[in-house]
Amino acid sequence: MGSLVISRRVQLRWLVCGLGLVCATSTAIRAEELPSFQHVVEHHYNRWTRGGQGILTEKRVTELVGHAEVRGAEAAAIASIHCYQRKAGEKAQPLTRAFLTGVHKEDPTLRRDHPESGGNLSLNYNSFLRHIQSAPRSAFAVERPELNGITQGHLADCYFVAGVGAAVHRNPDNLKQLIHHKDDHSYEVRFRNGKQVHVLPLTDAQLALGSNAGHQGIWLNILELAAGTVQEQDREQENKFALDTLGSGGDSVFTIQLLTGRKAIKHVIRRRDTQGVYPVPAERDIPHLVSKFTKVIHEGVSNQRIVCCGVGRWSVPPGMGQWHQYAIIDLKQGHVDIWNPWGSHFAPKGEPGLVHGYHTQGGRFSMPVHDFVCVFGAVNVESDQPIN
Repeated sequence: MGSLVISRRVQLRWLVCGLGLVCATSTAIRAEELPSFQHVVEHHYNRWTRGGQGILTEKRVTELVGHAEVRGAEAAAIASIHCYQRKAGEKAQPLTRAFLTGVHKEDPTLRRDHPESGGNLSLNYNSFLRHIQSAPRSAFAVERPELNGITQGHLADCYFVAGVGAAVHRNPDNLKQLIHHKDDHSYEVRFRNGKQVHVLPLTDAQLALGSNAGHQGIWLNILELAAGTVQEQDREQENKFALDTLGSGGDSVFTIQLLTGRKAIKHVIRRRDTQGVYPVPAERDIPHLVSKFTKVIHEGVSNQRIVCCGVGRWSVPPGMGQWHQYAIIDLKQGHVDIWNPWGSHFAPKGEPGLVHGYHTQGGRFSMPVHDFVCVFGAVNVESDQPIN
């Protein structure tokens, strides 16, 4: 956004909002009046490094993500830096003042889960700030959650958001009952597999890093924090940041069992060969797979089960993502109704199908079962068997 000219009105807002620079509830600020990522870093860097001693560290950034007093634009900047660190890994540059306030080449075409997308420091900051400013601060700002409006954030937790999306579509009231509001504004999440997690009030940075349920409230962010905490406990990673644990990738089998308390059954389509490759099914096997997975999906959705599917690192039609998991919504007239947690929109540049992709609105698209078994690697289905 370049250099910043601060009007008296914006200066007053910054004064009132203190460390957050821009109040999350402020609604009358024009885009050109928002502080740039570089300006926020310059304004706060000394305090982030405790008086300018040394450079900003990964540990310190993680601490700041969890600080409730880090709000608004400051929280969006910290979330963007955390996102950069996490995705760049060992290739991350030292978080010096000069690096963070410098001009960076950014690519808005990168998928949000691309390893280099963390380098979009300013673009991610803008996105995070919009999320912080627009999100209602109650768990449920609507009567019940709905699939429309849910979008996965920058965490690699498609396996979790896909399962949640399928659960919302099947029985939104059942999912709503998982979250219990406490008098101190914290939450208790009681998962169906018996796990219970106490979730403290979300910080702005935690909200920014997670997924977005739009006008519905922050229920999805609460569930992400709780699920990440369960994974920390299961993996004995108590000292790790819960959202990073959840965003380390996984399988929707975990999500299905967490949300339902029932075993999930994995039905494999592609199998790894001796070269470590997952080839497209042979043409002679397609009729059998179409018949089998028509039955598997039909039984799942007709019995109101959570059904998810996934693809690996192989070629997929345009508009879809590799190494990604999806929710199966329905099966109608030989076509599978699928939801992509990105909540994306896509229009094929040609006849819809394997070559040009499928019309997608809010993440939802439909494809023939024949195409489905050529693209996806496995289907996970909630069973009627309790975990224990």
